[in-house]
Amino acid sequence: MKPVGITLLLLVVFIITNGFTCKKKTECDGFVVQLDYDDVNNSIGTQTVHGQPPFTYEWSNGSKTSFLIPPGSGTYSVTVTDLNRCGASSFIKVP
Repeated sequence: MKPVGITLLLLVVFIITNGFTCKKKTECDGFVVQLDYDDVNNSIGTQTVHGQPPFTYEWSNGSKTSFLIPPGSGTYSVTVTDLNRCGASSFIKVP
């Protein structure tokens, strides 16, 4: 008969390690984010390539949307994460 503490510890380790599994590099290959600045509407748009939706966005100014209306000139960056926890980053300079 196994002690209950060891069984519980193994169960907890199994749950924790399965919650944070690493993805194979091949699952993330080709995942990129492209940025375009629209000077007419003063907005930066994103386009993802080879990622699995849904996406989350983290801009250098803290915004979490798929587009950004920059408050002024400067360099802005975004990191996009997909469903598989693959990440892609890009930056753009706004005049």
